[in-house]
Amino acid sequence: MSVSVACVGALGLFSAILWSFLVYDSPAHHPRISTEERDYIQKALNTNVDANVCIKQSSNENFVYVAKNASSRWHAFDVLSQAWSLP
Repeated sequence: MSVSVACVGALGLFSAILWSFLVYDSPAHHPRISTEERDYIQKALNTNVDANVCIKQSSNENFVYVAKNASSRWHAFDVLSQAWSLP
């Protein structure tokens, strides 16, 4: 395993741990915002924010974005893997 792979993995692990401590499911569960700020956010959303709300991502724009990213990552991998095998 190369050092660059280990560094990228460590950075991903660090960001996942940081995300789990700093991000909350809803403003109602966040301990570091004031009640005025919490009320303002919930009023701006015009709904009662609940932790069990599931965001549906079924629009065509999201599908195109995911397909574009998957194909560009595959293309980069394909090009780089062939570059290593050149004489």
